Amino acid sequence: MKMTKSGNIEVKTIPFTEESFKMFKKAMRNSCTPTALEVFDFDYAFKLTKKAKVSPYAFMLSLIYIERVRQQSPDYFRKVSPCDLFLVSLMAASKVLIDEGEDEEIKNDRWATIAQLKLRYINQLEREFLSAIDWNLFVHQKIFYETMVNIIVTIIRNECRKRCWNGLTYNEIMVLLEYDEKFKQVCLLVYQYMVKVMLVFSLTYSAIILSVLSTEQSLPN
Repeated sequence: MKMTKSGNIEVKTIPFTEESFKMFKKAMRNSCTPTALEVFDFDYAFKLTKKAKVSPYAFMLSLIYIERVRQQSPDYFRKVSPCDLFLVSLMAASKVLIDEGEDEEIKNDRWATIAQLKLRYINQLEREFLSAIDWNLFVHQKIFYETMVNIIVTIIRNECRKRCWNGLTYNEIMVLLEYDEKFKQVCLLVYQYMVKVMLVFSLTYSAIILSVLSTEQSLPN
């Protein structure tokens, strides 16, 4: 993860699969049984996204769609299985991000093969999902960017905690200073403390110098 010269965040190497998986399970926790969530594990999510070559941006878009469905169609959200919702939201996000006819495009028959499901079932999942979201797949740039920043900051925090906040990279510091209010507040407190310490040292040093000069002037020639 790094910031580009233009101030944008490059997300190609960030472990979005794991963080998106956690956010997805958090969204589903109050809407499905514990057994259903147990079936939907990280291995399933990782294998599915690896085979389909899902981009980090598709992950972010799918999370936005899932939240939109949760708010607009609570009945559908409660009855759909976590595995199916994860799959169909990624399908929709990938299709929105990839133009029809491009090499990266994955059609429904390919999704069926990847998920080891029948094509008829995949088509049904897609129709039900689009109906639940009211065919509204447009996402404003601001919402998309906020979602991306939220995931990135969460990932950086987790990585920094693993290292006990030791050895922060320049890019990590720049991103946290830009987007993490708590980190900025801590840095501000540290800065204010350091300023006070430097002020005390400066005053002490000045007092010592003045004392030495005063002593030298009082000595006989």
